[in-house]
Parts: sequence; C-alpha cells; structure tokens
Amino acid sequence: MVIELYMSKNLTINESEEDNIGKYNVGITEALKLIPELKKNGYVVEIKYLDELRKGELSDIYKRIYEFARDNHKGIRKIFGRGGVRFGKEVPATVEYEGKHVSNIHPYLDLTNIKTIKDYFEGMLPKETIS
Repeated sequence: MVIELYMSKNLTINESEEDNIGKYNVGITEALKLIPELKKNGYVVEIKYLDELRKGELSDIYKRIYEFARDNHKGIRKIFGRGGVRFGKEVPATVEYEGKHVSNIHPYLDLTNIKTIKDYFEGMLPKETIS
C-alpha cells in the first residue's frame, strides 16, 4: 500500500470548523506530524507537491479518485469542488493505492460526517502511539 498526500508547497492551511473549506482540513497539522510514525509502522507515505507534478498529471489523478469515490459512495465533489479545483490546493488530500488502483481517498463525506486525513492516519496506528 502506498499513500500519496497531495498539497501545495505554499499552502496556508485553514482548519476552522466554521469555515466552508476549513472544516475539511480540521486536524491536518496533527496528521502531518503522524507521517514519521506511519513510516515506522511500515506504511509508505509520499508527499506530492502540486507544483512538482507534470502538466496534466493532477487532472489524471483527480479523474481516477473521482471515479473511485463515485463507485464507492464517498462524497468528494463538495470538498474539492467541481472538477477538483480545490484538490491539494485549498484542501490537502490523501490517495491510497493498492498496486496501481486507488483504494481510498481522504477527506470525504460519508452521509453527513466528514472523514478527515487525521481520522484516517490515526486509524492506521496503534492506539499507544497516538498522543
């Protein structure tokens, strides 16, 4: 399993639960601090900065995650906007791969609940490693 975290290098992260975009980023600062612990536990986590991607690569990635989310009933359109305009830019995103296939995406909406990157990372670690 490989987890890719997409974000802009100069992202100013808004984590306000009151803000329309910030509510999807709640806990992202803590989640980023969990990456070394995830790696110690055998997970492969790669940070992909948007400005380092080849032309067209971001839209190809978004197309794959959109199809996965649609087929698996994970709401992402409200989070990332039509066509993914906020994907990695205003809202960091993780994409999990099993081989070449997308097997998970965060954040996403599950009915009315937001499943954040922090929730995802914490769920992968043994409870004693999370402070």
